[in-house]
Amino acid sequence: MKDQYDSPVPENSAELRLRIALTLKEFSAEPDDALGAEGFSTKPSPELFPVPELALFVLRDLMGFKSFGRGEKVRWTVVCAFRGYPSRFELRKFGFTVMVGGGQENVTLALGALKKAMKLAEPLLRDLAQAQALHGNVTLSNRMGAFDGRYRYLREKAALAYGTGDLPKPSARSDGDDSQGIDLTGLGAFLMKSSRATLEGYWLAAAMVDAFFSRLEHQLVLLLAFTDFDPADGRLVHVIRSDWDDKFKTVFNIVADKLAKKNYDALKTLKEKTRNPEAHGGFEKGWHSLYFHMPNIGALPGNLLDFSKSNEFKLIPIEREDYNIICKSLDDIDGFIAQRLPLAMRYLTETGLSVYFDGKSREEFRNAMKDDTTFSEFLEYSVHMADMHSNMDY
Repeated sequence: MKDQYDSPVPENSAELRLRIALTLKEFSAEPDDALGAEGFSTKPSPELFPVPELALFVLRDLMGFKSFGRGEKVRWTVVCAFRGYPSRFELRKFGFTVMVGGGQENVTLALGALKKAMKLAEPLLRDLAQAQALHGNVTLSNRMGAFDGRYRYLREKAALAYGTGDLPKPSARSDGDDSQGIDLTGLGAFLMKSSRATLEGYWLAAAMVDAFFSRLEHQLVLLLAFTDFDPADGRLVHVIRSDWDDKFKTVFNIVADKLAKKNYDALKTLKEKTRNPEAHGGFEKGWHSLYFHMPNIGALPGNLLDFSKSNEFKLIPIEREDYNIICKSLDDIDGFIAQRLPLAMRYLTETGLSVYFDGKSREEFRNAMKDDTTFSEFLEYSVHMADMHSNMDY
């Protein structure tokens, strides 16, 4: 049975549809009964057809060819003809599959024409994409696993690097020369190795902080779907484009929630004193990284007495003690978010599923978050449905 659907094609697209129809002039709705049904089946390279659904849009919505919905290991099928030969275009479990009668030459020509038509159709889809985004009818990929993995990897490597600073003390000389007391060669090697370990720890710790903020921004946007945030009227697009602090203040009320304000301030300090200088060429906010010229005295740091708090004050900006303090702060922030939105965080971290911002999906999220049991059942069902669609077990 043919699927029922609402065509997304704008009514004022007649001219573009005509151009597409001319590009696909050798396609038709019905095959020539006189031609055999044998066809050459192929799976085009994903690089040539990265979004097979565009083929469905062109062939079904624009050309009006017959289509079918889900089948065994098949998500959709469009049947038509090319040069009179029976043809099928399907999205199967193992990729986009095309069957065109008449031999390999017909397959090549049909795919070439289809690709050109898909390119012509892009303006229609861009307009639709913008409209849907402004209304909040979008899905965001949940990449928490990837971002968290990078953060954890760098954190672990930094801990190991700093840990190598715990080296044995340089051994005493064995020649009885108490005036020297220590093997200078051993001391030099010890200091070099210890300094190198701390330096590597600093490199890794700086990257760790940067990775944490990348994960945080991704996390905050996804969490909005589980709050009373309304993504319509371009609000979601605005939040995605905004800085991390605006994202944080959209999810949490730092005016009414003292703990939220405390964690926000901790993030602000970490961002300005640690992350920004490392990410922006070593320059702190404003003119704090500048040295102004004081007549008859010399060049003085722009942040004056606060210079002792600056990374420039230290030979190695993030030493082991700094690293431990930073990690404690990051753990506190993670703990705060998990405490305020525990069920939402379970969805993000336990399932890896995408997050949907359309009204129906957000209502499902809210209904599921009534209690732990209901939410656990919702997670189980969501994972089951995702597996079904992924494997096309319809």
